[in-house]
Amino acid sequence: MNATTVQSVVTYDTIIEFANPDLKLFPGMTAYVTIPVATVENVVKVPNTALRYKPPMTSEEILAIYKQYGIESGETLRTSQVAVANPGSPPGSAPQMPLRAPKADTAVVWKLHPDNTIEPVRVSLGITDHAYTEVTAILKGDLKEGQDVIIRSVVAKGQTLGGIRR
Repeated sequence: MNATTVQSVVTYDTIIEFANPDLKLFPGMTAYVTIPVATVENVVKVPNTALRYKPPMTSEEILAIYKQYGIESGETLRTSQVAVANPGSPPGSAPQMPLRAPKADTAVVWKLHPDNTIEPVRVSLGITDHAYTEVTAILKGDLKEGQDVIIRSVVAKGQTLGGIRR
């Protein structure tokens, strides 16, 4: 199949068979389709917002907490984008457009204790539906189904988050 590009939008003509009993789709209409490539049942999952959460602390404070709970600081480094050189081009030429880094297969989530203290937990990640991600293993710490993980912080007006200026 060949791709078609119109106004920087790449499309592929595809034939998909599906039930249309209400006749809501007609030939020639555009449809956005989600094709499941994997499914799991009865797994522990965390909201994707918990995977992106960073507590309102300085980097040094976060690293100290990681060390306290046995999470190595090297495990926490993650590159969000990687630029690659144009293959076959002369050395020193400009890199191509940045590519996304491969999906990280581990992350740190922050568990909330009943006394409002927080604990980092390193988890191994599975599949995602872009709202929740499967936890395939707990690598450091303890996390059980039903325990609270932090997805955001609410800070009183006038305070700044970890020294970040707005």
